[in-house]
Amino acid sequence: MKKIKKRIKQLWIILVYLLSIVLSKFIKKYNDVWLISERGDEARDNGYEFYKYLKTYHKEINVKYIITKNSYDLSKISKKDIIYCRSFNHYIAFLNSKFLISTHHMGCSPEFGMFGKLDDKGLVFTKGKRIFLQHGIIYNYLPSLVNKKIDLFITSSVKEQDFIINKFNYNKNIVKCTGIARFDDLKSGTGQYILVMPTWRSNLYYMNISDFKKSNYYIKWMEFLNSAKLHEILEEKNLKLMFYPHYETQKFFSKLTTESNRIIFASSHNYSIHELLKNCSMFITDYSSTFFDVGYMHKPILYYQFDYDEFYKTHYEHGYFDIKNDGFGESIRESNELISNLKKIVENEYKTNDIYLKRETDFYKYNDDKNCERIYEEIIKKEGE
Repeated sequence: MKKIKKRIKQLWIILVYLLSIVLSKFIKKYNDVWLISERGDEARDNGYEFYKYLKTYHKEINVKYIITKNSYDLSKISKKDIIYCRSFNHYIAFLNSKFLISTHHMGCSPEFGMFGKLDDKGLVFTKGKRIFLQHGIIYNYLPSLVNKKIDLFITSSVKEQDFIINKFNYNKNIVKCTGIARFDDLKSGTGQYILVMPTWRSNLYYMNISDFKKSNYYIKWMEFLNSAKLHEILEEKNLKLMFYPHYETQKFFSKLTTESNRIIFASSHNYSIHELLKNCSMFITDYSSTFFDVGYMHKPILYYQFDYDEFYKTHYEHGYFDIKNDGFGESIRESNELISNLKKIVENEYKTNDIYLKRETDFYKYNDDKNCERIYEEIIKKEGE
């Protein structure tokens, strides 16, 4: 049923898109617009951070932001800048805007997964330059991003930049190392909590709640969260643990219950990832690239990689950054070992090991608050191309 509903929705989007192609030739009001989007329903990532920068330092620019009417972030965008996601204006702005600026490939489109496939077939007829801000830092090989029609591809380290140029088949004039926009607002806070953020697995997409609870993914994370040893540490040290599931698995964990009231399910409706990252004392993930945000602030990190071999067989291919050898913390397979390392970090007052500090310092080309400024300068260079 989920697949059928998705296909009907996509068919409707295509029909509106075809009509918009014709009408866009006569509607010129978006021709000078810098159009920004994230997932379409959010304003809390690199797109929003760059939007804030433009509104503060370049008020002369006609900037618009794509967002849904029911978004929890709607109030963060100026009313005059809002274009509602999948409205008729969205289609016209997508086709006519001067710059299409997004955290996802084809993120300014009405449905970036579908429009990405249409674009591969030469069926997307946008006029504007395409600026890929990125959702994070790429460290694995992603076939879905190879040789796309992107005019500016933002990276944060020389290693990442070289990897994108050489393995993803982009010209060096397209891939620029500026640092991602949200790093401008990564001032470490003083929150006393442990943040846990697992990433996504593609095989989970079509599962219902019953199947999901049988998955190794769910079983392993719940084993950790329900551990009596973990609860004992949280109680003894007077700590909270914030568990923030990936965007696609939020619905499955929404009724999360553990035996400890110190473990909090952090839903995307009530919590911003960016604020959680800034204010945590330490960070635990499996493979989420958000560990680069935490490394930017030099906070302690642990990787719980119980399915390491399977992950790199079925989900991603290895890239230039191997967490076992290059990571900013220990790579761990077992729940008990994870809890043991967590306890050591807490008792060491959240100090990052010198080995990991050096890896972090060596990785980033910049560690300042000028990332948006560098991105802006690179976009301006594209005007005359």
